[in-house]
Amino acid sequence: MFSLISDKDKRKFKILSYLFQANEPVTIAFLAKETSSSVRTVQYDLNELKITINDLGGEIKSSPNGISLNLPFHVGMDYFQRQLYKTSPGFNLLELIFFNETYYDDELAELLFTSSATLCRLIAKVRLALNEYGLDLSSQPFKVVGNEMLIRNFYATYFAEAYNINEWPFPDVSRKFLTSCINSVIDYHELSDNLYEFHKFRFRHAVEISRAKKGYFIEEVFIESTETRQSQYSAFMLESKEISQRLNLSHEELTIYFSQIINWKFYFSLPFLKERIQSNPVAARRYHDFLETITFLTEIFQIPKRDHTYLIFELNNILELYSLYPIPASYRNFFLFDSQSAFLLTTFREKFPIFYEIAKKKFIHILKKQNLYLNDAIIEKLLFVFLSKWPDLYYDLNLSIQSLDVLVYSHQHTSYTKFIIDILESKFNKFISFKKLEHPDICAADLSHLNFDILITSVSLNIEIPQPIFFLYPYNMTGSFNNFEKLINEVSQIKKENRKQKILSQLSKRKEFQIE
Repeated sequence: MFSLISDKDKRKFKILSYLFQANEPVTIAFLAKETSSSVRTVQYDLNELKITINDLGGEIKSSPNGISLNLPFHVGMDYFQRQLYKTSPGFNLLELIFFNETYYDDELAELLFTSSATLCRLIAKVRLALNEYGLDLSSQPFKVVGNEMLIRNFYATYFAEAYNINEWPFPDVSRKFLTSCINSVIDYHELSDNLYEFHKFRFRHAVEISRAKKGYFIEEVFIESTETRQSQYSAFMLESKEISQRLNLSHEELTIYFSQIINWKFYFSLPFLKERIQSNPVAARRYHDFLETITFLTEIFQIPKRDHTYLIFELNNILELYSLYPIPASYRNFFLFDSQSAFLLTTFREKFPIFYEIAKKKFIHILKKQNLYLNDAIIEKLLFVFLSKWPDLYYDLNLSIQSLDVLVYSHQHTSYTKFIIDILESKFNKFISFKKLEHPDICAADLSHLNFDILITSVSLNIEIPQPIFFLYPYNMTGSFNNFEKLINEVSQIKKENRKQKILSQLSKRKEFQIE
């Protein structure tokens, strides 16, 4: 959707990005080269940016060494990302017609402070951008047209990215009431805040309620009985009576809220998931494919078993919706910037490449097995949810790969040994476990029955064991720590490589998990 951002705004944002990331002053010549612009153009842009930054309480400083950016600590690049939406006539047009579908050419031109000719060119750009998401723009009056689910996905993405968490652009949707409803549902289902993104979720359902108020509804895929629906309606009205009266919401408004909230079972309800799995063979296969992948990865990487029910639930929901509306761009969870997902995926791909590739390969296999269209957007979305919502995954993988067990032996008394362990634990990372060797006498035969990677001693030992022995010299702790850190790195690399070979050996026995 960068086609809806002017070249000038894109260039100014790029300049800010370079200045924001730079640790040293940046020359104007460098900025001109990186933005494919002239030095004069960059100077003009910097003059405009200086005014913007000054208004925020920051400063763009010029020195003989170059240009540097100083921002207040509470301001990040996400602020400037949102400004791109606010200054884009294309996004402004899309927001205007979301809230009001009665505008004609002359009214839009006036609201956007543009000419009829410029508006025509803008409409062509917007229509082309919408086509990527399976949508179109109709005119006289203007509105976005297409599959209602895709329209809702589109605008939910827009509002979540264009507005900050403390902004509320929906005049006809009560933020307090919607927040109350979400909290009630979350409490009812006893959900952890790790399982949902509250602000994105609230924006999404504000979009759904706004659309419903205009008379747009989605045909329910999973229809319940009239008795069940009536029971749910009565419970909703009773639960919301006090707050709805306080906010002066009409009965008609409450009915619209209810019509959308009943679909939240698709996001939250575990019994609903189990019901779908029992009644739908395709959903059951998806569920078991995801469960098999998680079980296999847990076993092969020797990480703790955890409850993955809601993770599988969300992965299943993504594919269920994708099977109904397989438009590639509609499954990106961003329009302009994907910093969080990209950062997480890059981190896992670089730090845990085997784990990452197994998961990716398995998701591709699942998509192919169900004859679903393969594209990077859906694979990245599955991976992002899988890696970010697997409880404690990053920590567990680090522990699995980096963990070392170090035995500490001292010929001194127990408290002295504890003192040494306390010092070691304060100096080295949490993935190294230091344990006291309980045997008063030490010999190779006794050590052969113990599981450890390094032995630290307070006395020189003349024994032969497979593990390295390290003498900790108490009168030169700094030197000892430096040498011990080198030993840790060496042992860690050996252990990491051995573990990698063991994993690859196990993978070779399972064709569907093999990595090239």
